Amino acid sequence: MPGRRIFLQLAAMLVLALPAFAQQAGPAPKPNFAAYPAEPALRDKPKLPDFAGRDAAFAEFRTRLTDAARKTANFSGHYVITQIGCGTGCNTAYVIDKATGAVTAFPRGGATHAELGLKHNARSALIVASWRSTTDDKCWTEQFVLRSGNFERLNGTYRSGDACFE
Repeated sequence: MPGRRIFLQLAAMLVLALPAFAQQAGPAPKPNFAAYPAEPALRDKPKLPDFAGRDAAFAEFRTRLTDAARKTANFSGHYVITQIGCGTGCNTAYVIDKATGAVTAFPRGGATHAELGLKHNARSALIVASWRSTTDDKCWTEQFVLRSGNFERLNGTYRSGDACFE
């Protein structure tokens, strides 16, 4: 029965691979902001987003994003993170590079990641995101680090029930 053998081999491979994809349940690890130093602070005149070109996808929020871009950096040296509401328990986070004016959406937010809360500071490239899953009512805490303009997910933990946010 070659079909059964292939099925059993695939099942065994899946069982062995599951730990690599598993998420950790329980309390989130304490964030170590100092372990992820920020990029250098901006010394030149900050640039604003280009809503007619590169940042056209974000033009709907031009006023809020332009106002945020004019503020002091609050993340990783020369970035500003701002959150814009999109309904009850819903918000989307945007990251603006004051050196280029480029706007990017943070990888979590919107209706899928309800009650999104972010912890970050100007001296670190680490950001901690906490949110409630709308599909399974788990409360997630994930740590990301900004490297070369991209967010790299370091870890994720969850808790079930109402014990979402510390």
